[in-house]
Amino acid sequence: MEINSSVSVVIYPSRNIDIGERQDCYELFNSDRISIIYLDELGDIASLPISIATIKLIIENEETTISTARELINQFATATKTTTRINRDNPSLQIA
Repeated sequence: MEINSSVSVVIYPSRNIDIGERQDCYELFNSDRISIIYLDELGDIASLPISIATIKLIIENEETTISTARELINQFATATKTTTRINRDNPSLQIA
């Protein structure tokens, strides 16, 4: 017997987009197998992990999207340099 232990994430730009109709998937939504994320409730992009912040660009104000994306690129470049430096100093150290 195969056990399906998959987990899913539903991402909405904001809570007001979520119409809340879940009767087709009631059991899944009332289990721990589906999480709902509202991008506008995640907080400031600068405080988020790069992967989540990149997704949050979807709802970024049109006037600030480019500057925010540049900040994320710089943040990623800095993190990559740090990881490279750590690995160079201690080759046996593996960062996941």
